[in-house]
Amino acid sequence: MKNLNVMLMFFALIAFASCGTEQKESQANTTTEVETAANTTASPKVLLEQYFVLKDALVLTNAQNAQLAAAPLEASLKTVGLDEAAQVANKIATATDVELQRVAFEDLSKAVYDFTKANPTGIQVYQQFCPMAFDNKGAFWLAAEKEVNNPYFGDKMLHCGYVKEEY
Repeated sequence: MKNLNVMLMFFALIAFASCGTEQKESQANTTTEVETAANTTASPKVLLEQYFVLKDALVLTNAQNAQLAAAPLEASLKTVGLDEAAQVANKIATATDVELQRVAFEDLSKAVYDFTKANPTGIQVYQQFCPMAFDNKGAFWLAAEKEVNNPYFGDKMLHCGYVKEEY
């Protein structure tokens, strides 16, 4: 019986340790995506990829990673002449409250949408829309995947929304 208790505790420790490892790996992957986005030169494709990293940070309700992702995006927006959008990205980069970041993200999404529609990237883009965002006013965002992962609600309403346009 004593050996059984020891074995059960051993397996519980392994299970607990592996759960922590998965979370650390997920955070490491997100950090790597942010660093990769920061180490590239601006082009419509790079700008869009940087936007996706920011969107994914907001989906995860991770204000710190959203800040990290917004900084290189701000620089890319300036490089392509989208100064107003760069100011919006700066608001995200300096905000520590994810809800304030999400409000700014709506304006940023509009600018990136207009820019990538006029400057094709070679990436399949899904414009997605959540009718419940911002007190049922609704808001859209861009995604590289067809599956809806809502950056305005994160895990509260992860799949709220639908694909409005593909380009």
